[in-house]
Amino acid sequence: MLQDSLWINPFNPTKLIDTFLSERNIPGTVLISKIGKDGAIGNETLPDLLERVYHLDHLRERYDDFIETYSKHTASPFAGIQEYLSILADDPQLPFPLLPKDFPDRKAHELYTSLQSRLAKP
Repeated sequence: MLQDSLWINPFNPTKLIDTFLSERNIPGTVLISKIGKDGAIGNETLPDLLERVYHLDHLRERYDDFIETYSKHTASPFAGIQEYLSILADDPQLPFPLLPKDFPDRKAHELYTSLQSRLAKP
């Protein structure tokens, strides 16, 4: 939710909303606005809006801390897996083109996969 009765979504919800309204026979008007990758809302660019609404700065810090801590082979793979899944639960998983450059989610996923492999070895 961006503000009361105003939601943003990184995907095109038109068909889903139309079906929902039709199936439930809900009258009224629902406005769907599209802004492109280079769009803006007021004085705020789309990247700034996404950063603010989805708390990407905080998420980046968590991914960076995870990578720093669990890249060390002395760290517990089990604890690392739990930490990654905890971060992932809070990640809105925006489409890659909408994420800031060098966002650490992919690197964190590679490390997570590595930790799984380490845990699976006898």
